[in-house]
Amino acid sequence: RMVFLSTEYSHVWESSDADAKHYSAEDFVALVRKAKQADTERDGVLKSLKDAKKREKELAKMNPSDKGYDDLKAKIAKIYSHSELMKLKHQFKNSPQLKLAENEILDWNVRYNRIKEIVLSADPDIITFQEMDHLEQFQKDKVFSAKYTCLVDDQK
Repeated sequence: RMVFLSTEYSHVWESSDADAKHYSAEDFVALVRKAKQADTERDGVLKSLKDAKKREKELAKMNPSDKGYDDLKAKIAKIYSHSELMKLKHQFKNSPQLKLAENEILDWNVRYNRIKEIVLSADPDIITFQEMDHLEQFQKDKVFSAKYTCLVDDQK
């Protein structure tokens, strides 16, 4: 028996303003794909975004009065200014639908519990996942590890 997990989208508004521009789910996903493709095609942008995330963690540990804080903040902003994905994120920063998605869909703990519940209730013989950043959590989960064995294909 096979089970497919998906996320349902509704229209996505740029903000909660009454006159805010909105997009159908298909159009919004197309915007995201286009931005990701643009970042992929521009040399170094995706690598720079990963670097910016690391720098954001450094920045979070600093106080605004610390030496180097302003420089680090400026470097992060410069990296983000070259990314179409980040421009799109900024465009939709006040979107109520994306805030809901971030809190109820994208939050890892919420997703993990949802995935676990669906998989265990479906009781499949074989489970396949793509892009498993949190594989270790499934391996350490007593319920999952009692029922399933993990095999990872590292080929890319």
